Amino acid sequence: MGAFFSEVYGWLEARFTEIGQGNLLWAFIATCVLIVAAIFVMAAFRFLLRRMDRRLETWEGTHLRAVRLQKQELLAAEDTTKIARGVVRWIGYAVYAVIAYVALQLIFLSFPVTRGVGSSLLGSLADAVRSIGAGIIDFLPNIVFLAVLYFVATRTVKLVQLVFRGISIGRIKIKGFDAEWSRPTFKIIRFLIWVFFVIVAFPYLPGSESPAFRGVSIFLGVLFSLGSTGAAANFVSGIMLTYTRAFRISDRVRIGGVEGAVIDRTLFVTRVRTPKKVIVTVPNSTVMTSPVHNFSTEGREKGVFLDTTVTIGYDVPWRRVHELLLAAAAKTAKVETEPPAFVLQKSLEDFAVAYELNAPTREPRSMPEIYSELHQNIQDEFAEAGIEIASPHHFALRDGNDDLLPAEKPARGAAQRAFRFLGLEPGA
Repeated sequence: MGAFFSEVYGWLEARFTEIGQGNLLWAFIATCVLIVAAIFVMAAFRFLLRRMDRRLETWEGTHLRAVRLQKQELLAAEDTTKIARGVVRWIGYAVYAVIAYVALQLIFLSFPVTRGVGSSLLGSLADAVRSIGAGIIDFLPNIVFLAVLYFVATRTVKLVQLVFRGISIGRIKIKGFDAEWSRPTFKIIRFLIWVFFVIVAFPYLPGSESPAFRGVSIFLGVLFSLGSTGAAANFVSGIMLTYTRAFRISDRVRIGGVEGAVIDRTLFVTRVRTPKKVIVTVPNSTVMTSPVHNFSTEGREKGVFLDTTVTIGYDVPWRRVHELLLAAAAKTAKVETEPPAFVLQKSLEDFAVAYELNAPTREPRSMPEIYSELHQNIQDEFAEAGIEIASPHHFALRDGNDDLLPAEKPARGAAQRAFRFLGLEPGA
């Protein structure tokens, strides 16, 4: 078949060369005929390609099936069909290029002015194709090595993934290795495997020994090293946070000035949702250099103590204050009875005593709601007992004035008592 097309092409080349040596009118007519013939051949071939493409589409799942390795599906039937249709499409592009090239060369041979270009066009293309073919043949051993290396790397990643999946579901147990570490550890090992693959495969890539390739590699390495200082710090911090178990997903934490529930933790950043439903992204390097308050680690099992402070005057017995604070804690939902709540007298200030109520809860994610209800109950208990809360500081001149206690429903139109001065009688 190749010899037949070669003879046909040689005959056409000789005929168009003869036409170019004669009348220019015949050369112009031959050129028009050649263009029409090339367009007709391309249209016919395009029609065949469309029919072949539709046929391949109908073959999906029948003639074009999934590619499997044992029980593992490497390529689905849809992927196999896409590959086959892509191969046919590229064959069509190659045929179009060959038809256009042949027509262009014959047109050049038809005119004396362009005959030199037409004669050298085929030789240039043949040299280029020959050079590309020789390069591909020389590169075949490297292609085989890279294919084997890629297969080994992918199989190794699959094996490592199976091991860590077994650890995560408890099928495989390693003493001292938390199941929570399985996912980030797998990601780190997978990254190292692919880095090793790139290092080993680099010398076998085409052009890896050229000075231009080395220069570009050095330039990219310098850019990466200069621009990734912060990223590297966050990456290392993310690894350290993973294995120090500072917090877990859904834990209630306070990182620096950010408080909320942890919703995501990657190797570079930690995301916290505040009680206002605001997502705050904190770099892991910042997390490592900031104090991390975790309210959920002990709160899930033993409970965590929520504390609030009130100041009560010295005229109120401290035992009565303790009773009221503990009663307020007992009325608060999500405050546990075990361990029991307790009160500490933190300090004896100038005008009042500072009492700290510590109430346990196992629901640290509801801290804002618990604090709000606890403060409401404290206000109610002290108001019912007729005791003022002097927090933070309350100053009053006492001379028969009303106590500053909240009234449930003050009488309509009731007048406030005025400030009175009591004079001293003579001789008193």
